[in-house]
Amino acid sequence: MAEAMSMKGGLDLANRLGFNRVIMESDSLETIEACNGSDKWWCESSAILADCVDLASSIGNVSYQFCPREANQVAVDIARFFLQNKITCTWDYDPPSFILNSLVNDVTVP
Repeated sequence: MAEAMSMKGGLDLANRLGFNRVIMESDSLETIEACNGSDKWWCESSAILADCVDLASSIGNVSYQFCPREANQVAVDIARFFLQNKITCTWDYDPPSFILNSLVNDVTVP
């Protein structure tokens, strides 16, 4: 459910920013397969996944890719930070300092 909600949040942000070509990544293979249409998604997150399909059609060109957890530490750090601090924010250019180390590590994971 959390992965589907994160996917929806990312698609919603991309749509609001006017992006028309997006690559969505997740370390949840189930969510990726559901969004790609290659898996049945009748589960507790079905309504959220249906919203993802609607948002993706509004954006235009959206592709979904599985990203192993070992190469996805930035997402973990962001989720942890905002869960602990109970705040939300959006940044467009420079990433926040609390994810800089993980950004470097994520792009260098073989």
